[in-house]
Amino acid sequence: MKTIATFLASALLAATGSPAHSEPLAQRTVELSNTFFSQHLPVLTFDLVGLHINLPRGTARVRLGGGDTRFADLRVSSDVNVVDGAAHIHAHVALAVAGQRLAFRLPEIDIQQTNARDNVDKPIRGLEVVMPLAREHF
Repeated sequence: MKTIATFLASALLAATGSPAHSEPLAQRTVELSNTFFSQHLPVLTFDLVGLHINLPRGTARVRLGGGDTRFADLRVSSDVNVVDGAAHIHAHVALAVAGQRLAFRLPEIDIQQTNARDNVDKPIRGLEVVMPLAREHF
């Protein structure tokens, strides 16, 4: 899930920071991808994977998991929002075993592009992933 979310976040970051002339192409590509993901991917994966991208709003929804709540069921879903060049990922986990259910949210993960320099002053592009170890709300 972390790998898919990281890939999705980097794709959204790249798409929302694209020049104006490539936006129609990016939008059409996303529309075709959403058609594939909504109609064909559930059939190919036995409804275990779902993905929807909304490029103008800079959001995406990723869903993984399945099963039968009478026996064992695990579902992980995440909402990805891109704001000011950073992706904010809100993940939810739902687990059911023998009819008993447990659902919880994971801490928010922030991903943003980073530029660094190596020993010979060559630029290195990458992603910076920030995830709190613990968070408490009062």
